[in-house]
Amino acid sequence: MSEQVVAGKNYCFICLSTTVTPEPVEKNVYVEVFVDLGGKATNPKFTEVPSQPPVGGYSVYKPLTAKDKNLFQEALNGYVGIGYTPFCVAWQGSVQGGNPKFFCEGEPATADPIPENDFVTVNAKDQTKPEILKTDKVSKKMFPYVLSPSKKDVE
Repeated sequence: MSEQVVAGKNYCFICLSTTVTPEPVEKNVYVEVFVDLGGKATNPKFTEVPSQPPVGGYSVYKPLTAKDKNLFQEALNGYVGIGYTPFCVAWQGSVQGGNPKFFCEGEPATADPIPENDFVTVNAKDQTKPEILKTDKVSKKMFPYVLSPSKKDVE
C-alpha cells in the first residue's frame, strides 16, 4: 500500500484479483482510492498490472501464505539496518524452494526513517536456513506504478 497527501489522501493497493468463474483467472491489479479530508472515499479505480513476471523464471506476484511469511521472517533473522514488511511474493519455477522474490516496504533503522519500496530475494534452497541474497530498491523502471517515492529519491 502507498499513500500521497493532497486535499485528502490517494491510496494505492496492489492486489491479486480472482474471477468468480468455473475456471478462475488471477491477475494483479492496482486499486486506487481517494479519501477527502472529511473522510469520504471515492469509488475505487482498478487498473490491471502488466502480467509479466519478474525476470529469472519467476511466477507472477501472489499474496503471502503463512509458509511464505515464516520463511521471510527466518531469512531476516539477524539482518540489521533496515526492517522489511513483505506484501507479496514471486517464486522461481513451479515449486517452492528456489529464490523467492518478495515485494516489500523497507524502513531504515534511523531516527527519522523514510520508507521505501524494495524487492528482497531470499535463498530458500535450504528452507531450514534461508538467507537474504540481495535487495533492490524499486524504481519506476522496475515497477511502472511506483508507489510513494521517498523524499530523498524522486524519479
